[in-house]
Amino acid sequence: DMRGEMAARIRRHDWSNSSLGPLPEWPAALQTALSICLPAGFPMGILWGKHHLQFYNDASIPLLGTRHPLLGRPVRESWPELWEGLEPTLQQVMADGESVTLRNQPVPLVREGVEEEAYFTVSCAPLYTGAGDIGGISVTALETTGQVVTERRVQARVEAYDAAQKRAEAALRESQE
Repeated sequence: DMRGEMAARIRRHDWSNSSLGPLPEWPAALQTALSICLPAGFPMGILWGKHHLQFYNDASIPLLGTRHPLLGRPVRESWPELWEGLEPTLQQVMADGESVTLRNQPVPLVREGVEEEAYFTVSCAPLYTGAGDIGGISVTALETTGQVVTERRVQARVEAYDAAQKRAEAALRESQE
């Protein structure tokens, strides 16, 4: 029996009105994927079915900020501002069965009452059913906000140095004329 907040939420949720139906009737592939996702120490999620119903583990909760809980909701409803860019990737994974990695994607979040633009590298991999069809997508997210911010600072310093160098060279040329 799974432990943790999200496992408990899955058990308590009324699934009768969802496309999945009652929990005991869920596809074995989804149940297996959840048994891997839920106890994982890194943020992981599952987008199941054609509407990409969201499941995720406890490690994902701090990353989601005020968006939590998203359990069982379609991605399109929960992340409308990201949907246009995300939809082609999700369709590609579901159609081709190829994993896709999105690097340093901006994600607007509110965490601890503060609006921020966080960055994530996200891996989307197909989840196959017993019949060999793709039933959903496994999502693993790694926050890269610190890396992106550091790279921007370094780039800004390089640009400032280059501009100062050009000004110095121009001043030197003028003084020699």
